[in-house]
Amino acid sequence: MRSELSEYGRHFSPDMLFERFVHTVADIPDSLSDIRFRSQHRFFLHRDPLMADFVGRFERLAEYWNERSQRFDLPPLPHHNRSNRGD
Repeated sequence: MRSELSEYGRHFSPDMLFERFVHTVADIPDSLSDIRFRSQHRFFLHRDPLMADFVGRFERLAEYWNERSQRFDLPPLPHHNRSNRGD
């Protein structure tokens, strides 16, 4: 497998355009791709059964947390590393 992976490394260069990079990554089969480039749906499947019953957007995390905290009796969502820059 290592030789197959190195085959894809030669398709990348520091000066390649982002669009070309995206197409190159998309052409690599998930079975050979780096975990950072794999199709996201693979993170929700384990030997075929779906492992998640909810997938949300980070931008709506507080809203989702409030809904689930009531359902599962969870504490309030903590906020660490708050920025002083405002919205």
